Amino acid sequence: MSLGAAIVLVAVAWFFFAPIQLGGAFSYFQIVGDSMEPTVTRGDLVLLRDRDRYDVGDIVAYSDPDLGTVLHRIRAVDGNHYILRGDNRDSDDSYRPVEEEITGAVWQILPDGGHVLSGLQSPASAIFLGGSSLVMGALSWGRRTPGGGRADGKRRKSGGGQRSSLGSASGRIADRSPAGGTLLSAAGLALVLAALAATLVMTNPARQIVMDDFAYEHMGSFAYTGVAGRDVYDGNEVATGDPVFTRMTTMVPITFDYDIAPISSDAALANPEGAVRLDAVISQDNGWSRTVTLTDWTPFVGDEATVTGALDLAQLLALTKTMEEFSGLAYPTYSVEVVATTEVRGDVVQQPFKDEFESSMRFLLSDAQLMPAQNFAPESMDAVTVTRPVERPWSIDLPVLGITVEWAVMRMIAVGSGLLAIALVGVVLGSTALAARGGEVALIAARYGAFIVDAASTEVTFAGRRVEVQRIEDLVKIARQDGLFIVHERDEREDEYGVTRTTHRYHLVQPDVTYSYAVGSSTTGVRVDDPGAPR
Repeated sequence: MSLGAAIVLVAVAWFFFAPIQLGGAFSYFQIVGDSMEPTVTRGDLVLLRDRDRYDVGDIVAYSDPDLGTVLHRIRAVDGNHYILRGDNRDSDDSYRPVEEEITGAVWQILPDGGHVLSGLQSPASAIFLGGSSLVMGALSWGRRTPGGGRADGKRRKSGGGQRSSLGSASGRIADRSPAGGTLLSAAGLALVLAALAATLVMTNPARQIVMDDFAYEHMGSFAYTGVAGRDVYDGNEVATGDPVFTRMTTMVPITFDYDIAPISSDAALANPEGAVRLDAVISQDNGWSRTVTLTDWTPFVGDEATVTGALDLAQLLALTKTMEEFSGLAYPTYSVEVVATTEVRGDVVQQPFKDEFESSMRFLLSDAQLMPAQNFAPESMDAVTVTRPVERPWSIDLPVLGITVEWAVMRMIAVGSGLLAIALVGVVLGSTALAARGGEVALIAARYGAFIVDAASTEVTFAGRRVEVQRIEDLVKIARQDGLFIVHERDEREDEYGVTRTTHRYHLVQPDVTYSYAVGSSTTGVRVDDPGAPR
C-alpha cells in the first residue's frame, strides 16, 4: 500500500508539475527583463502550458530568432501570425510568430521563483547538495555495526564506555532489509543527481545561440614565363623565379590563381563570388612610383579564379627614363611589384561576408634584366576568422571527468536518476511487504538480519538481570548503539496433546543485563525477571 501510494503521488506530481523538457506538460520560464511589469517582474518564475489555440489577451512565450524566448501578451491576430506587445511597452514586437513558434501560455506565476532556480544552478548550491548527499551516505556507512565495531574500524570495549551519538535509529525505512540503509543512501544520491540535472534542464533551452569563430583561408599563386635564347635556360624558356633579360624579351605573361576555402569543415563557406585585377607598381626609394594596370576587374563565381595579364618591360623602362629626364636623377635599378587584388563575398554559416585579399611578388628592374627581389614570394595566403551567432545544443563541461554533457544527455540523467531513486525505495518497501507475508519472524529477519545470529541449541541460558522489551526495534536500537548481535532462540516443544509448538525469542546479552523480546508478545510494559533464572 505504501509503495502504491508513493507511485500515485509521484504520478500526480509529474502530471501537474513535470516540465516539458522531462516529458511533462509544462515549460518553466525565468523572467530577466521588465517588459511585462507590473504583471510579471524580473526574477519571477512562470509556468507555461501548451494550448490548442491562443486568444487575444493571453500571455504567451514564443521563440524570436534574434532575441530568443520572449514572454509578451497577444494584442491581435494577423492571419497565421500573432501580434504581441509587452505590458510595459508602447510598441508592438517587430517579430510576429506563428502558432508553432509559441511555447505555451502562462498558467501560474511564482514570484521570485527564478531567483531560487538561479541559486540552485550556482556552484555553491551544487557543492552543498552534493556534499550533503555524501555526508548522509557517510553517516549511513559509518553507523556502528554488530560485533562491537564501527564501519571506520574503531572498536570499543565490551560492557563499558559511552554510547555512540548515532545510537538512535536513522529511520525505520532504512531498517526494512539487510541492505536497506545502503539502498536508501543510493536512492538519496540518485535523487540529488536527478534534482541537479532537472534544474539544469529546466533552466536552459535544448539549443542555445552562441557566438562562435569560423576560419577560412585566401590563397594566391603567381606564375610567369618569357622567351629565352637558345641554351640560356633549361628548356629554352623562362620559368617562375628566373630573371628575364630585356635583350631577349620585354613582354612577360603573368598568371594569378586565387582560391578560398574553409579551414575547418564547420565553417560552411557558401556561394563565394567576386572579382580579381592585376596591377604593376614601379617605384624608387625616394618615394616616386607609378601604377600600371595589367588587367581590368575580372569577375568569378565559385571558390577559384584565374586571371592573366602581361608585364611590358619596355613600358616600365620608358616611365623611368621620363622621370630621370625631368628630375635629373639616375638610378641603376627600380622596384617592380606585381599586385593581385581580390574582392570576394559569400556566406559563412548562412550569414553574408565580404572580404578583400591582396597578394604580390617583387622584382628589381634594370636596363638589362627583370630579376626576382630578395623577398620574392610567388605564393601567399591569409587566414581570416569571423565570429557568427550559431545555434548549438546546450552543454556543460565537466573538467574533472574531461567530458562535455549535452542537454539531451542531461535530460536522460534527470529522468533516469529519478526513476532509479523511486525504484530503490520501492525495492526496500517491496522486500518488507514480501517478508511480512511470511509472518513476524520472516519480517524481523528481512528488516534486521544484519544484527541477528541464530542460536545453535534449542535452549539458551542467560545470567544476570532480565528485561523483557515490548518491540524488536528496542533490541535493534541497543544493538546498534553498543555494537552487539541479537541472539535468535528457536524453541520447539510438544504440548500435552502431542502437538509441536515453536516459539521464537530474541536476546541481547550484556554483562549485567539481558534484554529479550518474544514473538507475538502482548506485553504492555517492561517485565524484569529474577537474576540468573534459567529457561
